[in-house]
Amino acid sequence: MRAPYYTATNKMSVVHNSALGVHAYESDEIWTPDTDIWKSKVLDLAPPNNPQIASAPGRYWFDRSLYKNHGTISGAKLIKLPSGVWVLNFDGVDDTVNCGNVATLNFTTQDFTFIAWINPDNITSNMDILLRGAYLEDGYYWRILEGSLDFEVQQSGTRQTITGAAKVTLSWQQVAFVRSGTVGTFYRNAVNATTSAEALSNPTSANRAFQIGSGNSFYKGLIGKLGGRNRALTAQEIRGNWATLLLPIQ
Repeated sequence: MRAPYYTATNKMSVVHNSALGVHAYESDEIWTPDTDIWKSKVLDLAPPNNPQIASAPGRYWFDRSLYKNHGTISGAKLIKLPSGVWVLNFDGVDDTVNCGNVATLNFTTQDFTFIAWINPDNITSNMDILLRGAYLEDGYYWRILEGSLDFEVQQSGTRQTITGAAKVTLSWQQVAFVRSGTVGTFYRNAVNATTSAEALSNPTSANRAFQIGSGNSFYKGLIGKLGGRNRALTAQEIRGNWATLLLPIQ
C-alpha cells in the first residue's frame, strides 16, 4: 500500500551502527518501512545526512537498506544537485564503487529489480552501470551498449541478453531492469523500453564483488538513487519512483 511522502516535518530516520560508524539518514522516498517495497530493499544507496561527511571527499556510499551493503568509493566524487540531492560523478577512467561480495546481491533463482537515475557524459562508448559476475561464467551485469540499455545474465559457457529500445540520452533519466521468472523488462522514465528479450535462465552464483560504474568498461557521468530489490517491482511502483524523483533530480 502506498504511504504518504515524507515532508520536512514528517521524516523518519534510519540509523545504522556498523564498522563504518553510526550514520543516520532521512527517508526521502514515498514508502514507509512497513511496506513490501521497503522490506524488499537489498540496496538503497545514499550519502549520509551528516553535512561534514557528505561535503568531504567521499569514501563510502552508504546503504540504507537493512543489509548495510555500503559501497567503498574509489575516485568517484559526491556532488550536490541544486535541489539538494546528492549523486556520484564517475570519470570514466578508473572510478568505481565496490559493495563487496555480499550474499544479498548474489541473485540466482529469485526475482529482482535494479533502479537508478543516470546522466551519462558519453553514450557512444560501452559503459557498465553495475556488475556482479564474469562473461560466460556467472552473475549478471547492466551496461550501456552502443547507446542502449543492456542487461545480461551469465552461466558457464552461455548467457541471455535483454536490450532496451529507447536510446539513452545525455540528460537525467530513470532506468530500471526487472527480472520476473524467465522474463526481463527494461524501463526508461517509467515506460517499458524492452526491444528484445531472451528467456532468462538463473544466473550462476557469483563469488565476486558487486561493483558500480566499472567492470568491463568504466562509466562516465552521474549516477544517483541506485537501489536493488529482491522481488520484481510492478510498473506502477517504478512509475511511483519516477514521479517522486523527477523534479528533485532534474
